[in-house]
Amino acid sequence: MQRNYRCPAGEIDLVAEDGDTLVFVEVKTRAADSDELPEAALTPRKRHRLSRAALHFMRTYRTRERLFRFDLVAVDLYPDGSHEIHYLQNIINYRRALMRKH
Repeated sequence: MQRNYRCPAGEIDLVAEDGDTLVFVEVKTRAADSDELPEAALTPRKRHRLSRAALHFMRTYRTRERLFRFDLVAVDLYPDGSHEIHYLQNIINYRRALMRKH
């Protein structure tokens, strides 16, 4: 549907559809010999920015009535050029993620 959606609230790597559900996808890549898993790069701050960008997308494209979820594609790169991909669905509790911070 859309790649690299940018807005004042943040950025979304991919916006896709899974049936009637909007899917906001974050892609994280790391060297397999790194001490940090790709998933670890999705910090609470990044999750909050991702959820705010998704809200901006839904307001802009008038899709607020649709179901939605947040997924993560985690890519491990190996020194020999090969890679391993992990797809994780529903990585953010949207009710908490979209609440205002006070």
